[in-house]
Amino acid sequence: MRALALAAEALSQERFPEPVPLPSGTDELASLARSFNRMVLAVRGFLERERTFTRHAAHELRTPVAALKGQVEALERGLFPPERVLPRLKAQIARLEALLEGLLALARGEALRERVALRPLLADLAREWPGVVLRLEGEGVVLGPRELLFRALANLLENALVHGRPPVEVRLWEEAGWVALEVRDHGPGVPPALLAELGTPFRKGAPSSGSGLGLALVRRTIEALGGEVGWENAHPGLRVLLRLPKEEP
Repeated sequence: MRALALAAEALSQERFPEPVPLPSGTDELASLARSFNRMVLAVRGFLERERTFTRHAAHELRTPVAALKGQVEALERGLFPPERVLPRLKAQIARLEALLEGLLALARGEALRERVALRPLLADLAREWPGVVLRLEGEGVVLGPRELLFRALANLLENALVHGRPPVEVRLWEEAGWVALEVRDHGPGVPPALLAELGTPFRKGAPSSGSGLGLALVRRTIEALGGEVGWENAHPGLRVLLRLPKEEP
């Protein structure tokens, strides 16, 4: 009972205790200890999902919110007529809503899925950023939240362009029930000791390479959709390879 009391006090302060020792037997005290240990694991999972959502939302919403702010300021100053700006504002708001819905589904472990072709998403991104070379074989149709997949692809290309060196080569192909995507830059790569930590929040490839949340969102999104992601130094550059289950007709 003393161990349970100390563990409960620690839990009330969001300090997660080690599992309390289980008494021998099957009486009420043993049942209480087992239930308490399960509760600690559940609470830890809930809090981690909440913190993950908060981190990713803050990271991913910063850019579209800045774009919205700029468009509203342009409208206020009379730089553009309302009929030109309002459709853009509505489109940005719709994308924000879709992104939030996808982030919430990811945090809750829900299956929010629609048919998404990766080819047009990559083509849109390549038009925004010079230095991206596309080699796209097939449409790359998968199941997943469209806006969340778009942000994951954008994070991959942004990471390659900002922390690597152009050209950034992007290859898309299909193989035996999978859609595969490779992104490779021509920069210095990542120190070998840090490769295994890529995709972990706040673990970065270099001291000046941001928060690490961009690649963390990539990993969580791909793995939540039943896929896999990995990275390796390509000499020169960093090569990222991800695979997602192919959406069969």
